[in-house]
Amino acid sequence: MVFVSQECKLASFSLQVYVTVMDDNDNDPRFVKGLYFKNIPENIAANQSILRVEAVDPDLGLNSQVSYAIDHNAEGLFRIDNTTGVIYTAG
Repeated sequence: MVFVSQECKLASFSLQVYVTVMDDNDNDPRFVKGLYFKNIPENIAANQSILRVEAVDPDLGLNSQVSYAIDHNAEGLFRIDNTTGVIYTAG
């Protein structure tokens, strides 16, 4: 995932947030899209929904449930709903 601020072209930056899918079962979960990209205004308010990521796991029953987490490097900037995959600005 690459987040890019383009509010001011002279003062823009990009931040790559890597999401790792971990699984202990037979089938590996996979993200529905190979790459998620979103432009975020530099002055975006805290706790704003930015993007929803989605992964699916072909295992059966409880083993097919997916939960989401963001790498510690992005903490303080973003947070993710562990059930829905919605990414928010940190607040």
